[in-house]
Amino acid sequence: MEATKKGPTKSGAAAAPAVQSEFGSKALSPQQPLYDNVTKQEEEQKLIAVLKSDGLEYDKDTACRRLAAIGTKAAVPALAALLSDEHLCDVARYGLETIPDPAVDETLRGALGKLKGRQQIGVINSIGIRKDAGAVDGLVKRLGDADAGVAAACAAALGKIGGPEATPALLRALTGDPAVVRPAVGEACVAIGDTLLAGGKGAEAFAIFDQLRRAELPKPIFLAATLGSIRARGNEGASLLVEQIKSNDWDVFDMALRLVRELPGAEVTRAVAAQVADLSPEKRILVLKALGDRRDAAALPVALELAGSKTGDAKVRIAALQAAAQLGDATVVPVLFGAALDPDAVVAEAARMSLAGIPSTDEKVNEAITARLADKDPKARRIAVEAVGKRHVLGAVATLAKAGDDSDAETRVAVLQALTEMALAHRGDAAARDAAKQAALALAEKLTSSNPTESAGAKKRLTEVVDKKGPVPMNSPGLPQPGEPARAKAKQRGGKGKAEAK
Repeated sequence: MEATKKGPTKSGAAAAPAVQSEFGSKALSPQQPLYDNVTKQEEEQKLIAVLKSDGLEYDKDTACRRLAAIGTKAAVPALAALLSDEHLCDVARYGLETIPDPAVDETLRGALGKLKGRQQIGVINSIGIRKDAGAVDGLVKRLGDADAGVAAACAAALGKIGGPEATPALLRALTGDPAVVRPAVGEACVAIGDTLLAGGKGAEAFAIFDQLRRAELPKPIFLAATLGSIRARGNEGASLLVEQIKSNDWDVFDMALRLVRELPGAEVTRAVAAQVADLSPEKRILVLKALGDRRDAAALPVALELAGSKTGDAKVRIAALQAAAQLGDATVVPVLFGAALDPDAVVAEAARMSLAGIPSTDEKVNEAITARLADKDPKARRIAVEAVGKRHVLGAVATLAKAGDDSDAETRVAVLQALTEMALAHRGDAAARDAAKQAALALAEKLTSSNPTESAGAKKRLTEVVDKKGPVPMNSPGLPQPGEPARAKAKQRGGKGKAEAK
């Protein structure tokens, strides 16, 4: 009989019950009515009757879930009667938690002292979800409960409730017994501190976080407390942040790195940047990346100093080049050009990419790069051509077209590639793009005999490959790629075009 009363399981896997379910397939969603042609008040009364009946457990479960959506004070007694039920206690609490009536809080408080074990823990959790300040005294009394699960649940609930009574009790429990509950108490205090901080009460949050940092608690709680303490201090948190950056504990350092990206203010930027030179190469790289992500020019001097240095770890220099590009304006262009000419190919490539990727929209950046088209060094001219093309500096089309007559063969090929990319750009003035296209076609014609592959590829992209899907991707086989040396292309062709590549 007992198995029959339970009816189908929540997953529908059980055999069909001998007693027919009142709801059947209607119990698909708690948001859908379970009865046709009735008001919500009438439906609620029918559901209450189901809970009071000797019907199927399945139907009672379904009724609780629907009452969570439409229940009122009238449903509270019927739901409360199930709080001690081994099988239905959880879904009964689910039904109660969403009913916006003080009667629910009174019911849960009353059940707190009557239930034990799992059912009591469930009621405590529901009190926390409802943030019932009236239950604080009862929860505080049970912080030292012999059942560690009950004590931990009380701590968590107090953390959700907070306030002038819950907070001091939790802070006292940080050093009390049982010790096994302290982590739950610590997590609850972190929750209260975060709530205070989000509410603009930084001083109160700071006091909680600092007390947590002094307590003997697991590392995750210490890290969360330190994170909160630094945030709560505002600009004054910079010194504590620097301490964490210097830490030999990588978990602490990772936490600090997160804050380097998050905390606002030039004071924080300068404090962190001042430590970069004293860090290990590995940490230096990570901090430079974080400073770059801040987009605060206060870190630019440090980035430029390391980017321009030709000694030390190459990976550090690359990170500095990338950060300088993120942070900089036209003043970074000379440093990036210098690094792009570096004999270390990896450093040079990073500098070229950084030069093309400077996010600043200041026209002076493009002007500074365009000016290098007249550089005496042909390699520097090629770097400038590549950057102008990748940045789609349409204002430089005329200057770039003149560079198509450069005495250096590789520069002429680079100009063709740059003009082609600018002509196919999806942004900028249409007339300027058209001018780039005409200049590219003219240069491609000039290079027909000396560089047939590059010439044909450019013509194809400019005249044949624009369809419904847009331009052919840059990595399409057989097409010249930006910055690809003509000498490498000549090698792929088995030596053709060597005269042009000289």
